[in-house]
Amino acid sequence: MIKKYSKINGIIDEDCVSNLRYDLIKSLKRFKNL
Repeated sequence: MIKKYSKINGIIDEDCVSNLRYDLIKSLKRFKNL
């Protein structure tokens, strides 16, 4: 399951960080394909 960080708790899970990194890489690849 994908964990999202909650602004209420102000906690960023390691899973969330890796997910953000994955989204960033995915968007960069998408940008290169354009």
